[in-house]
Amino acid sequence: MTKAIAVLLTLLGIAFAQIDRTCIDIAFNSETNTLSGKCQPRDNSGYIPSELDLNDCFGYDGTNITPIYHGNFAESCHGCEMFVAPDPWYGGAEYWIRCTCKGQSEKVAVPLEAAVAHEPIDELLESVYLGEAPIDKSVDALKWLLERKFDMKEQGDQPWYNANDYCDHVPEFLITILNKSPDRVRTEGICQMIQLLHSYGYSLPFHMNFVSYLGRGLEDIGVPSIPGSLDVALRSHCPPELLGLVLRDYLRPLMKFDATSFARFPLMKRWAGKYRFAEPIGFFGEPSMETADQPWWKFTNVLNTIWGLFLDLMDNSTSWTEAYRGEAADVFGKKIKVLIKYQVLNQLEENMLRGIAESMRSMTTPTKASNIGVIDDRDSQCCWETLYRAILPFKSIKQHWILDIWGSH
Repeated sequence: MTKAIAVLLTLLGIAFAQIDRTCIDIAFNSETNTLSGKCQPRDNSGYIPSELDLNDCFGYDGTNITPIYHGNFAESCHGCEMFVAPDPWYGGAEYWIRCTCKGQSEKVAVPLEAAVAHEPIDELLESVYLGEAPIDKSVDALKWLLERKFDMKEQGDQPWYNANDYCDHVPEFLITILNKSPDRVRTEGICQMIQLLHSYGYSLPFHMNFVSYLGRGLEDIGVPSIPGSLDVALRSHCPPELLGLVLRDYLRPLMKFDATSFARFPLMKRWAGKYRFAEPIGFFGEPSMETADQPWWKFTNVLNTIWGLFLDLMDNSTSWTEAYRGEAADVFGKKIKVLIKYQVLNQLEENMLRGIAESMRSMTTPTKASNIGVIDDRDSQCCWETLYRAILPFKSIKQHWILDIWGSH
């Protein structure tokens, strides 16, 4: 580490004379090969956390750091300086490193990415995920943050927020933790945190990991999609009250659950938000950042639903188990009543879900809650086939058959 600091000081003294004047708290991470610090704009408006990935624009052989811009140029660069440019799409400022490189008629510029701030909500979410504090203390901590109007935007979400007019949603990570099926006490506490955020006006996230979803290839068609709030709420370990909260979010924009027109409902477009993507320009040209609406129409995949029920019943990857035989079926039956209350289901969909509940009650195979012993593959296969048979009568119905996936919307 001492050697890395010495190299860094050499770099700051020569190549980064301009940066040395405007940055403080410089640090070098030898594991990720990144340079970080707090840099001040030329208008002296305050220091901004910044990070430079040396893998992208500098070569490092363990001794020397050489600016080579993405490794595309054999000749080294010199005269590096930092400059500030306005962001033409979202306002504010972008911070860049600009160098003179041999073999290039113009200076080469690379962005100095702004580091994402670590907010108090991030500390709290990390504590909940690791189980470092009793869940009731986490609920109290969240209440304290909300009362003092702390920002609830989680760290991983901030690039997504940059493109959105509407971004007041529950942190995605909280839903992700809930999907992992923690024990009953933590599940109840996490649901309390979600309800607390909702009472302060935060909606459930409309999309989960949307960038990962967009990155799926054609070979992934038919693979279960990334669980969303509704998918998680239908799991056996989540109480029916959470499902009601999710459905109330859909009613806020005066949305009908069987809507087929994608053009209307501007409030739904606002809830779903926007996303950013890059359009490359030429081989050496800088990419053009574009903004587009995220799709707000979605389908609840019935296969995903019964897969979640199967995991809670049979798979040791989730910690939830039935307190008594048939509890999962009883919970699912209560959720069907919630769906009926909010007028989500037509008669056909109600029949399908009731068939799933009946199939759960008819099972005689051992589950995780049984005292018979370890569940073998044959028992798991039998459980899955029982659930799967419940939806087979509906496979020929057009609105439940989408890209080789059974789904209801």
